[in-house]
Amino acid sequence: MHLQYQLTRQEYKDFNYYTSWSAPEKRGARLKYYLGSLAFYALFFVVVSILSKKNPTIPALVIYSIFAVLFMLYLKWRVRRQIERWVDKLVEESGESRIFSRNELTVTERGIHDKTDDSETTYQWSAILKRVEAYNCYYLYTNSRFALVVPKRVFSSTQERQEFDKLLLQYLPLSADLPHPK
Repeated sequence: MHLQYQLTRQEYKDFNYYTSWSAPEKRGARLKYYLGSLAFYALFFVVVSILSKKNPTIPALVIYSIFAVLFMLYLKWRVRRQIERWVDKLVEESGESRIFSRNELTVTERGIHDKTDDSETTYQWSAILKRVEAYNCYYLYTNSRFALVVPKRVFSSTQERQEFDKLLLQYLPLSADLPHPK
C-alpha cells in the first residue's frame, strides 16, 4: 500500500495536543493540574471570606461555583491554546517545509517506509509501540513523543482504509493496541 500526503497545521496541532495532554495516560497530569488550580481558587475564596469577616452565604456559594466552572472551562481552553502557540512557534523556528513536508508512506508486510523531502526511514513493525486513532488520524508511536501521523483523509476509499486497518491488525505487535502504563 502506498500513501502520499502532507499534514495540515491543524492535524499537527491535534497530534501535539493529544500526545501532550489529552491521551488517556496523561489523565493523572490533567487531574493534578485541574485539582491544583481549583484548590488555589478555593483558597482565594476562603481568604476573601475570612478577610470580609462574614460567613459565606448560599448566593455567594452559588456565584463561587459558577465562577469555578467558568474557571475550569477557561483552563481547558488555555491548555489547548498554549499547545497550539507552542506548535506555531516550532513551525516558525523550524520552517513549514520541514514540519509539513510531503510524506510518502509505503506499508508492506515488512514494515512501514516513510519518505519525506529530507529523509527516508523504514520502521519494522516491532518499532511501532502504540497505535491510536484520534482526531481523524492514526498515530503510530515509535516512542512516547513521536509518531507517524496518518490522516484518514488520505485514503481514496473506505476499502483502502479497511485494508490499512487490516495490515495494522495483522502486523503490529499485540502490545501496540493495549493500554500503556503511565
